[in-house]
Amino acid sequence: MPFQPGISGNAHGRPVGSKNKRSEAIYEAYSSIFEENIEKLKIELQKLEGKDFCTVMLTMAEYVLPKRSRVSLDAAKEDAPVEYFQLGDVMIPFN
Repeated sequence: MPFQPGISGNAHGRPVGSKNKRSEAIYEAYSSIFEENIEKLKIELQKLEGKDFCTVMLTMAEYVLPKRSRVSLDAAKEDAPVEYFQLGDVMIPFN
């Protein structure tokens, strides 16, 4: 029977919250490699300075910290909106 749009071949579908086995295996393998090399990573991070250090830390943070979104609020005394980003519990203006 050919594929028909809107009709699943698996009426029950994938259970909600179930994980892709291949993705989970890759994640576990990478986590193991990372944990085995954590001391080497610390040593290499200590060698970095300035912009290089910041770039590595911000890149790694994307995979550890929850994603935050920008928030636009209207300023009370001005007509122009003020742009903010949230860092933890702190709202930081950036325009």
